[in-house]
Amino acid sequence: MKLLEDDAFDWHKHAMQPEVSKIVPMSKDPKAIIDTFYGDQHRVGTFFPWRKAEDVDLRIRKGEVSVYAGVNGNWKSMVTSQIALHLMNNSEKVLMASFEMLPEKTMKRMVRQALGTDMPTINYLNRFLHWTDNKGLIYSHYGRCSAKKVLAVCRYAAEVKGVQHVFIDSLMKVIDNVDDYSGQKLFIEDLCTVAQSTGLHIHLVAHARKGMAETDRIDKFSIKGASEIGDQADNVYLCQRNIQKERRAQLPVVPEEDAALPDFFFTVSKQRDGEFQGTLGLYWNSQSLCLVDSPKGSFPCIWLGDDLGGT
Repeated sequence: MKLLEDDAFDWHKHAMQPEVSKIVPMSKDPKAIIDTFYGDQHRVGTFFPWRKAEDVDLRIRKGEVSVYAGVNGNWKSMVTSQIALHLMNNSEKVLMASFEMLPEKTMKRMVRQALGTDMPTINYLNRFLHWTDNKGLIYSHYGRCSAKKVLAVCRYAAEVKGVQHVFIDSLMKVIDNVDDYSGQKLFIEDLCTVAQSTGLHIHLVAHARKGMAETDRIDKFSIKGASEIGDQADNVYLCQRNIQKERRAQLPVVPEEDAALPDFFFTVSKQRDGEFQGTLGLYWNSQSLCLVDSPKGSFPCIWLGDDLGGT
């Protein structure tokens, strides 16, 4: 996966907000409307990486903004990394903009998720990195990044590099003051404008407030910051570990029924262009750092040859 660095492009050139509001006849683009019903997978959307998502027709559509919210330590970044890898494996180009992790750490996690083990061979690593060359980019920027620059990077990625999905991790590294409601509102507005004008799907990681207890379930009103974060996003997904199950796993005798209970709740709290709202119960595969459909399920490896794991 290639690096996208600040000195590799003139981001000021892409800082201009495009005009997207036009008054046109309703019949101006009939094909675009027909494609929302009968278009190919890319236009209609790509399924999330779980069979349960297909069962409820849960898709990732172009030109939208999705917010993934959760309390610290509830696998938000892990989930979005798995989703990005799944999109790449479906021939969609992604840009990872993780301001909380160095690029090599991001790639280490993606390699493990692709292979399903923490012991890849050097041969596999080289082949995997070559496999990513035309499928993904990483924005090599660690720490706080201004909203203006993030928006310019999104436009550049879409217009010059042909990127279809941008993953921003996280909102607090762009608007670092949790009480800056105006800044958060404007940033979400601008993300939506960029998504609509370029066709990008922008995936934004946000934090949620802790409840009275660690086991309290969160909702879309738990997102830290301005209410417009959830109001203006096209989709809001809540990420939450099953802490109660984890605690019972430390008991001398673990209840038998716990094996069937999910390890993780992926809740669709809002979906502007989809009918499903509800929770997918998923299971943690510790070897691959992936969430899977069943207690003994495994994430399908990205096949690059016979020499996959080991020392």
